[in-house]
Amino acid sequence: SEQWTRSPTSLSTKRYSVSSAVTIHGELVVTGGDEVVITLDSVEMLRINSSSSSTAITTTSLPSLSTKRFRHCTVMVGDFIYCLGGVGLGRDLNSVERLAVLPSSTSNNNNQSSSSF
Repeated sequence: SEQWTRSPTSLSTKRYSVSSAVTIHGELVVTGGDEVVITLDSVEMLRINSSSSSTAITTTSLPSLSTKRFRHCTVMVGDFIYCLGGVGLGRDLNSVERLAVLPSSTSNNNNQSSSSF
């Protein structure tokens, strides 16, 4: 039977409570959450190399969220990651943030936040 195994790499930031994750171009992106009493705005990408005999995982920091949040939803639509709602600073949030994610071979000529994959 299949079993969970511990990854050789950990997230750079401890995430005690509800964060959100989405896959982008085969990478896993984790957003927000909290670390016991601190709400997080950090965003990390886990690059998973499943083509090797032993799966290698590296983590990379991406631009932080504008609003610290947990219990939120993260989705990928087109070339953007959207973070929606959640809780931040002791109140429910209705705000939406987005980050442009571009394949490494493209460039970003506008003023939006972006990250190349």
